[in-house]
Amino acid sequence: SRFFFFYLFDLGLIPCGLYHVTHFIFFHPAPQVMYSSLLLTLLVACSVAVNLSFAFTSSFVRPTRKCVRSSKLTSNSPFYESLEFFEEENDQSNMIQPEFQILEPDAELQPEDIGPLLMKALREDESTGLSSIWNFSAASERGLYEYDEEKFRAYAQYIAVKAPASFYGMARSGNRYEFAPLKRVGGENGWIASHIMTAVSEDGRTRRYQWMLMKNRRPPQLGCWLIEAIGASDQNGNFSVDNGV
Repeated sequence: SRFFFFYLFDLGLIPCGLYHVTHFIFFHPAPQVMYSSLLLTLLVACSVAVNLSFAFTSSFVRPTRKCVRSSKLTSNSPFYESLEFFEEENDQSNMIQPEFQILEPDAELQPEDIGPLLMKALREDESTGLSSIWNFSAASERGLYEYDEEKFRAYAQYIAVKAPASFYGMARSGNRYEFAPLKRVGGENGWIASHIMTAVSEDGRTRRYQWMLMKNRRPPQLGCWLIEAIGASDQNGNFSVDNGV
Protein backbone atom coordinates (compact mmCIF):
# COMPACT_ATOMS: atom_id res chain seq x y z
CA SER A 1 0.00 0.00 0.00
CA ARG A 2 2.93 2.33 0.57
CA PHE A 3 3.67 2.24 -3.19
CA PHE A 4 0.09 2.94 -4.24
CA PHE A 5 0.81 6.44 -5.53
CA PHE A 6 3.83 5.25 -7.44
CA TYR A 7 1.65 2.68 -9.18
CA LEU A 8 -0.81 5.40 -10.17
CA PHE A 9 2.10 7.42 -11.54
CA ASP A 10 3.24 4.43 -13.60
CA LEU A 11 -0.27 3.86 -14.94
CA GLY A 12 -0.30 7.44 -16.13
CA LEU A 13 3.08 7.20 -17.84
CA ILE A 14 2.54 3.88 -19.59
CA PRO A 15 -0.08 5.17 -22.12
CA CYS A 16 2.12 8.18 -22.84
CA GLY A 17 5.07 5.91 -23.47
CA LEU A 18 3.07 3.59 -25.75
CA TYR A 19 1.79 6.57 -27.72
CA HIS A 20 5.28 7.89 -28.35
CA VAL A 21 6.62 4.45 -29.32
CA THR A 22 3.86 3.82 -31.87
CA HIS A 23 4.25 7.35 -33.17
CA PHE A 24 8.00 6.75 -33.60
CA ILE A 25 7.48 3.40 -35.42
CA PHE A 26 4.71 4.35 -37.82
CA PHE A 27 5.19 8.05 -38.46
CA HIS A 28 9.02 8.50 -38.26
CA PRO A 29 9.05 11.85 -36.46
CA ALA A 30 11.84 14.39 -36.35
CA PRO A 31 15.00 13.41 -34.41
CA GLN A 32 14.22 15.66 -31.42
CA VAL A 33 10.77 14.09 -31.09
CA MET A 34 12.28 10.64 -31.48
CA TYR A 35 14.80 11.27 -28.72
CA SER A 36 12.13 12.57 -26.33
CA SER A 37 9.96 9.50 -27.05
CA LEU A 38 12.83 7.14 -26.32
CA LEU A 39 13.68 9.03 -23.11
CA LEU A 40 10.09 8.90 -21.88
CA THR A 41 9.81 5.22 -22.69
CA LEU A 42 13.04 4.53 -20.77
CA LEU A 43 11.71 6.52 -17.79
CA VAL A 44 8.52 4.46 -17.71
CA ALA A 45 10.44 1.20 -17.87
CA CYS A 46 12.81 2.22 -15.05
CA SER A 47 9.96 3.45 -12.84
CA VAL A 48 8.01 0.22 -13.24
CA ALA A 49 11.09 -1.91 -12.59
CA VAL A 50 12.04 -0.01 -9.43
CA ASN A 51 8.53 -0.12 -7.96
CA LEU A 52 8.12 -3.80 -8.71
CA SER A 53 11.44 -4.59 -7.02
CA PHE A 54 10.42 -2.63 -3.89
CA ALA A 55 7.04 -4.33 -3.78
CA PHE A 56 8.64 -7.76 -4.16
CA THR A 57 11.22 -7.27 -1.40
CA SER A 58 8.80 -5.61 1.06
CA SER A 59 6.38 -8.53 0.79
CA PHE A 60 9.02 -10.90 2.21
CA VAL A 61 10.86 -8.68 4.70
CA ARG A 62 9.15 -8.09 8.04
CA PRO A 63 10.47 -6.04 10.97
CA THR A 64 11.64 -8.19 13.85
CA ARG A 65 10.78 -7.44 17.46
CA LYS A 66 12.07 -8.81 20.70
CA CYS A 67 10.38 -8.66 24.06
CA VAL A 68 12.51 -7.23 26.86
CA ARG A 69 11.70 -6.95 30.55
CA SER A 70 12.30 -3.40 31.71
CA SER A 71 13.84 -2.34 35.00
CA LYS A 72 11.91 -0.84 37.91
CA LEU A 73 10.26 2.47 37.16
CA THR A 74 12.12 3.92 40.12
CA SER A 75 15.14 2.30 41.71
CA ASN A 76 13.83 2.81 45.24
CA SER A 77 10.23 1.85 44.70
CA PRO A 78 9.36 -1.83 45.19
CA PHE A 79 5.68 -0.92 44.82
CA TYR A 80 6.13 -0.25 41.13
CA GLU A 81 5.95 -3.29 38.88
CA SER A 82 8.09 -3.81 35.81
CA LEU A 83 6.49 -3.12 32.48
CA GLU A 84 7.13 -4.97 29.24
CA PHE A 85 8.12 -3.08 26.17
CA PHE A 86 9.08 -3.92 22.63
CA GLU A 87 12.37 -2.93 21.03
CA GLU A 88 12.20 -2.30 17.29
CA GLU A 89 15.16 -3.33 15.16
CA ASN A 90 16.14 0.34 14.90
CA ASP A 91 16.73 0.31 18.68
CA GLN A 92 13.83 2.68 19.42
CA SER A 93 11.93 1.29 22.40
CA ASN A 94 8.21 1.91 22.71
CA MET A 95 7.08 1.60 26.32
CA ILE A 96 3.69 -0.05 26.65
CA GLN A 97 2.14 1.54 29.71
CA PRO A 98 -1.04 0.08 31.19
CA GLU A 99 -3.92 2.45 31.67
CA PHE A 100 -4.69 2.91 35.36
CA GLN A 101 -8.17 3.95 36.39
CA ILE A 102 -8.73 6.98 38.61
CA LEU A 103 -11.09 5.89 41.38
CA GLU A 104 -14.25 7.78 42.27
CA PRO A 105 -16.39 7.62 45.44
CA ASP A 106 -19.29 5.21 45.23
CA ALA A 107 -22.08 4.65 47.73
CA GLU A 108 -21.71 0.91 47.20
CA LEU A 109 -18.18 0.94 48.66
CA GLN A 110 -17.87 0.03 52.33
CA PRO A 111 -15.53 2.01 54.63
CA GLU A 112 -13.17 -0.96 55.00
CA ASP A 113 -12.71 -0.96 51.20
CA ILE A 114 -11.47 2.63 50.90
CA GLY A 115 -7.97 2.32 52.37
CA PRO A 116 -6.92 -0.89 50.59
CA LEU A 117 -8.30 0.36 47.26
CA LEU A 118 -6.45 3.67 47.45
CA MET A 119 -3.20 2.07 48.59
CA LYS A 120 -3.42 -0.33 45.67
CA ALA A 121 -3.95 2.63 43.33
CA LEU A 122 -0.87 4.37 44.75
CA ARG A 123 1.20 1.22 44.33
CA GLU A 124 0.17 0.73 40.74
CA ASP A 125 0.64 4.32 39.59
CA GLU A 126 1.44 7.30 41.79
CA SER A 127 -0.18 9.89 39.51
CA THR A 128 -3.58 8.21 39.23
CA GLY A 129 -3.31 7.14 42.89
CA LEU A 130 -2.97 10.74 44.05
CA SER A 131 -5.89 11.75 41.85
CA SER A 132 -7.94 8.95 43.42
CA ILE A 133 -7.10 10.09 46.94
CA TRP A 134 -8.07 13.64 46.00
CA ASN A 135 -11.42 12.39 44.70
CA PHE A 136 -12.06 10.60 48.01
CA SER A 137 -10.97 13.56 50.15
CA ALA A 138 -13.68 15.39 52.07
CA ALA A 139 -14.03 19.17 51.89
CA SER A 140 -12.17 19.61 55.20
CA GLU A 141 -9.18 17.70 53.81
CA ARG A 142 -9.22 19.58 50.50
CA GLY A 143 -9.35 22.87 52.39
CA LEU A 144 -5.84 22.23 53.68
CA TYR A 145 -4.64 22.71 50.10
CA GLU A 146 -6.99 25.59 49.26
CA TYR A 147 -9.15 23.18 47.25
CA ASP A 148 -6.37 22.97 44.65
CA GLU A 149 -5.48 19.46 43.49
CA GLU A 150 -2.15 20.61 42.04
CA LYS A 151 -1.07 21.98 45.43
CA PHE A 152 -2.07 18.68 47.04
CA ARG A 153 -0.08 16.68 44.48
CA ALA A 154 2.96 18.93 44.88
CA TYR A 155 2.85 18.54 48.67
CA ALA A 156 2.42 14.75 48.51
CA GLN A 157 5.36 14.35 46.12
CA TYR A 158 7.52 16.73 48.17
CA ILE A 159 6.81 15.09 51.52
CA ALA A 160 7.37 11.61 50.03
CA VAL A 161 10.98 12.61 49.29
CA LYS A 162 11.60 14.77 52.34
CA ALA A 163 10.06 12.36 54.88
CA PRO A 164 10.27 8.70 53.74
CA ALA A 165 8.40 7.59 56.89
CA SER A 166 5.43 9.84 56.08
CA PHE A 167 2.28 8.36 54.60
CA TYR A 168 3.18 9.33 51.03
CA GLY A 169 6.80 8.32 51.61
CA MET A 170 5.67 4.86 52.70
CA ALA A 171 3.25 4.64 49.79
CA ARG A 172 6.12 5.31 47.39
CA SER A 173 8.97 3.30 48.90
CA GLY A 174 7.61 1.19 51.76
CA ASN A 175 8.17 -2.55 51.74
CA ARG A 176 4.75 -3.67 52.95
CA TYR A 177 1.59 -2.60 54.73
CA GLU A 178 -1.48 -4.15 56.33
CA PHE A 179 -4.80 -2.96 57.70
CA ALA A 180 -6.26 -3.78 61.10
CA PRO A 181 -10.00 -4.46 61.44
CA LEU A 182 -12.10 -1.35 60.84
CA LYS A 183 -13.62 0.44 63.84
CA ARG A 184 -17.01 1.99 63.10
CA VAL A 185 -18.52 4.43 65.56
CA GLY A 186 -22.18 3.64 66.24
CA GLY A 187 -22.17 0.14 64.79
CA GLU A 188 -23.35 -0.78 61.31
CA ASN A 189 -25.41 2.40 61.00
CA GLY A 190 -22.60 4.68 62.14
CA TRP A 191 -21.26 7.30 59.76
CA ILE A 192 -17.75 7.68 61.26
CA ALA A 193 -15.04 5.03 60.95
CA SER A 194 -11.36 4.61 61.75
CA HIS A 195 -9.01 2.28 59.89
CA ILE A 196 -5.47 1.67 61.18
CA MET A 197 -2.77 0.81 58.65
CA THR A 198 0.70 -0.42 59.62
CA ALA A 199 3.54 0.06 57.12
CA VAL A 200 7.21 -0.92 57.13
CA SER A 201 9.79 1.22 55.36
CA GLU A 202 12.76 0.02 53.32
CA ASP A 203 15.10 0.43 56.28
CA GLY A 204 12.80 -1.51 58.61
CA ARG A 205 11.06 1.38 60.39
CA THR A 206 7.42 0.79 61.29
CA ARG A 207 4.74 3.47 61.26
CA ARG A 208 0.99 3.38 61.83
CA TYR A 209 -1.50 5.56 59.97
CA GLN A 210 -5.08 6.26 60.95
CA TRP A 211 -7.57 6.71 58.14
CA MET A 212 -10.44 8.84 59.47
CA LEU A 213 -13.47 8.19 57.27
CA MET A 214 -16.86 9.84 57.28
CA LYS A 215 -20.02 8.97 55.37
CA ASN A 216 -21.26 11.92 53.35
CA ARG A 217 -24.84 12.72 54.34
CA ARG A 218 -25.73 15.31 51.71
CA PRO A 219 -25.44 15.64 47.92
CA PRO A 220 -23.28 15.47 45.99
CA GLN A 221 -21.73 12.08 46.80
CA LEU A 222 -24.61 11.25 49.09
CA GLY A 223 -23.90 8.05 51.03
CA CYS A 224 -20.23 7.88 49.94
CA TRP A 225 -17.43 7.33 52.43
CA LEU A 226 -14.79 10.09 52.23
CA ILE A 227 -11.42 10.73 53.87
CA GLU A 228 -11.55 13.29 56.65
CA ALA A 229 -7.87 12.89 57.53
CA ILE A 230 -4.93 10.46 57.51
CA GLY A 231 -2.97 10.73 60.75
CA ALA A 232 0.56 9.42 61.23
CA SER A 233 1.92 7.90 64.43
CA ASP A 234 5.22 8.74 66.05
CA GLN A 235 8.16 6.35 66.05
CA ASN A 236 6.59 4.47 68.97
CA GLY A 237 3.33 3.91 67.09
CA ASN A 238 1.35 6.44 69.13
CA PHE A 239 -0.99 8.96 67.56
CA SER A 240 -1.07 12.67 68.28
CA VAL A 241 -3.44 15.34 67.06
CA ASP A 242 -0.44 17.20 65.64
CA ASN A 243 0.81 14.33 63.52
CA GLY A 244 -0.16 14.65 59.88
CA VAL A 245 0.65 12.63 56.85
